[in-house]
Amino acid sequence: MCTNFMLTFPGATPEGRLRVSARTLELSGHLPSRLYLVPRNQPFPLRSPFKPWLKNPLQWTNRYGFVGIGSPAAMHVLPAFMDGMNEVGLSAAALWLPGTRYPTEDAHPQLAYSDLAGWILGTCATVAEVLARLQEVSIWGPPVGTKDLYLPLHFIASDPSGESVVIELVDGERKVYGPDWNDHATSDGVLTNAPTYDWHRSNLANYANLTVVGPETSIVSVGPPVGNGLCGMPGDPMSASRFVRAALMRKGFEMLPPSGEGWIPAPLGKGDAGAVQTAVNVAMQLAVVVMATPYGTVLTRKPGTAGPAVG
Repeated sequence: MCTNFMLTFPGATPEGRLRVSARTLELSGHLPSRLYLVPRNQPFPLRSPFKPWLKNPLQWTNRYGFVGIGSPAAMHVLPAFMDGMNEVGLSAAALWLPGTRYPTEDAHPQLAYSDLAGWILGTCATVAEVLARLQEVSIWGPPVGTKDLYLPLHFIASDPSGESVVIELVDGERKVYGPDWNDHATSDGVLTNAPTYDWHRSNLANYANLTVVGPETSIVSVGPPVGNGLCGMPGDPMSASRFVRAALMRKGFEMLPPSGEGWIPAPLGKGDAGAVQTAVNVAMQLAVVVMATPYGTVLTRKPGTAGPAVG
């Protein structure tokens, strides 16, 4: 279960905003991961596990250095970065999308799906550049069920301006949702798992009546309690519910003024915590709330058995 979202805070930027792109990654069992520092001028791909299938493999050299998260157990077989950020502030993440079916025919140079996040981080500075460069490549992946090579993934990239792009491979076709799609629907940086991104955006309209703005606390008030504007927000751990929670609960941060007035703790050096520390702390807190799956609360059973449930 994966969730990605973007938060906007007061900060020392030309427009007075500081943005944090955050994501969670939860899968059954233990998923070892390691932080990798990938320098400029690093040749890619790191390995060629798809060489027997790729007719015209893409090769490139990093323009930007980046920090990425990957699995050390898989790097020697299927090098892939699940998440990362480059030196100019562009972030990219791969999230689970069951049912993904990758294209296998295209005249453009072929980019293995496992290299997509690394390619974005190493060669692009903005979402606009990602959109432009995507026109120059095809994204290739093996058929569903191919042993050890097939992983169903979709991708999101976000830049410091607040723009995002979502990339999905559905029914053998590439679907790209950029800043100009559906009235800037990607500007919140929210992405979870199945169904596809367009379904989640349509489903979000079912909760248009919810709001993070509510009545103030008062020792004399007998009106509705604080937080009643979110009454009815879904609380289960399903992908659709996590998408709604992330999209709704991040809205309040953009309503507060860039000056930082009204923030607790105060950012921009006006309080005990600095702007960046405040932003990171809040993003981590919201990630916990959005995921809402403490260990032991979502269990499965081993296939073909009636034995004890496992986490």
